[in-house]
Amino acid sequence: MFGKGIHGTMRDPVNRGTSGPPKLKSQGESLKYTYLKRPERVLHCIGVTDFLPTTGFEALYSHSFSPQGTGGSVSVKGGTGMPVELNESFHTTGHQVATFNAWGRMDGSFRLQKCDTFNSILGRIFVRVLAPVESTPSNAGLEDTKFIEDLAANYDIIVNTGSGFIASGAIAFVNGLARRVKAGKPTPWMLHVSGCTNLADRPLTQPPKPLREWNDEEDATEILEFMKALDKEEPYDQRTAELGVLEAAAASGVQAVSVNTPVIFGEGTGLFNQQGLVIPLILMYVVQHGYGWTLNETANFDWVHILDLADLFVLLVRTILEREDRGVGYIKTGVMFAAVGRTLIKDINQRCLDVAFTDGVLPRDDTPKEKEIRLVSLEEIADKLTAGRLDVAERGWGGHKATKGA
Repeated sequence: MFGKGIHGTMRDPVNRGTSGPPKLKSQGESLKYTYLKRPERVLHCIGVTDFLPTTGFEALYSHSFSPQGTGGSVSVKGGTGMPVELNESFHTTGHQVATFNAWGRMDGSFRLQKCDTFNSILGRIFVRVLAPVESTPSNAGLEDTKFIEDLAANYDIIVNTGSGFIASGAIAFVNGLARRVKAGKPTPWMLHVSGCTNLADRPLTQPPKPLREWNDEEDATEILEFMKALDKEEPYDQRTAELGVLEAAAASGVQAVSVNTPVIFGEGTGLFNQQGLVIPLILMYVVQHGYGWTLNETANFDWVHILDLADLFVLLVRTILEREDRGVGYIKTGVMFAAVGRTLIKDINQRCLDVAFTDGVLPRDDTPKEKEIRLVSLEEIADKLTAGRLDVAERGWGGHKATKGA
């Protein structure tokens, strides 16, 4: 099993039994394996922008890295026309990677380690190269579906850690991959990122529902059907996108897995946004108002450290590359959970208050002199933290989310 990650307890997400891939040693130990002798092209998709809650992001990048020793080069296509600092990554025989990062999700920490001996790729490198950007504007971002489909058609594996709320763009990646489904060719894979609020209740505006902890192995046959029923009753952008990716993949012969993530915390090692969303947003509110907040006493979040989540994606890509069957049919429902622990939103507020008071940021003359957590309205939190979206605020900040990865 994966064992102890350096940032939290983490299981090997791809090793689920005797039919699974070889056992992996714990992080930091040498990992020896043999690459399949075939060319692969891997696209890592990310959103390159500041945190824009209403639009997600505005630029689509393709950073293509050729393996060293084969005329190694860096070509970049993007929407800013400015030089950017890139991570040199995935230099292995016959493989190429493109990187593209997300607001609020992952910061580009997902990278396969550069190595000359092809051993021990688990981990990250910190080699950076400055490259000029060849500007290819994509003002529509993830809604530029033609651009995305044409881009995706050039790759065997796509890792989409961009915004999970834009279904058209996510499905376009699958449609592009579908062009590569041919007899005798490597089965294309789509690795998508989504979020735990897809399974959350809305306890402030809707009748209470039974609470349950979802297990991605034990409840494999129920997860998708439950989400389909929820989305039929009340469409939710992120859930619609997750279902759309999995259904489009199943219909086209593309293999797909959606990593349904909880709160992502910790400082990332990649480019662009490195601080996640949930904890910085709560801390921002606490510092601005001088007190913490809650919508109810029981709202919760599961959590995972960004570097452990990055390792999960590394393991998924490794498994696809190393298995002769490319993992086809191995993840039966296509949904995988990444939770490591669980906490109350009220407790996150308390910890933010503790830090602010300890560091002397609080109290100020115009704020409470003692630590307080106040019950606030859904409308206030939606306006301040989710760009006015009540459904996102209620599921995220007031709802109950409980997931467990096998």
